[in-house]
Amino acid sequence: MRKIGFPRLRWLLTGQFGFAPRVMWNSLRELPRYVSNWYRFRRHYIGPMRFAPCLHDRNEEGGSTKSEYFWQDLLVARWIFAANPTRHVDIGSRVDGFVAHVASFRNIEVFDIRPTDYAGPGIVFMQADVMQSEALMKIPPDYCDSYPACTRWSILGWDGMVIPLIRWVTKRVCPI
Repeated sequence: MRKIGFPRLRWLLTGQFGFAPRVMWNSLRELPRYVSNWYRFRRHYIGPMRFAPCLHDRNEEGGSTKSEYFWQDLLVARWIFAANPTRHVDIGSRVDGFVAHVASFRNIEVFDIRPTDYAGPGIVFMQADVMQSEALMKIPPDYCDSYPACTRWSILGWDGMVIPLIRWVTKRVCPI
């Protein structure tokens, strides 16, 4: 049996099971400050208030740029902006990441096997399995990307799905 090291165990507990001892410790440490500020504010404010503490925010950065996905999303969104396609199709990207970057300057159509409840401007979402749908294989976009789908399928060991997807995208002269 393979030995699980501390970094992997920490990733498993925090990232996969949601157990974050550091966040819990910081939240408990900040609770008295939050309650004190809440009562102080409440004394001077007349109106409805909702008790909704965000206790760990005070000790965190204003966002994370350490992930390679952040930089990938930013770089590819800039490439799409420079290419200025009439129609852009995305396969498998999260709506709250790369798709949001692109939707800030252009309409984007997203196809993903996972459901999403997004309803807003600039993004047309269709839940579909692009590997099984013949209707989707006939889409002729000006520009298409499938970075997340290829990456995810490769990591999961579904290499047999990556090659057909790359063929589908390149047949339509869509840069990956």
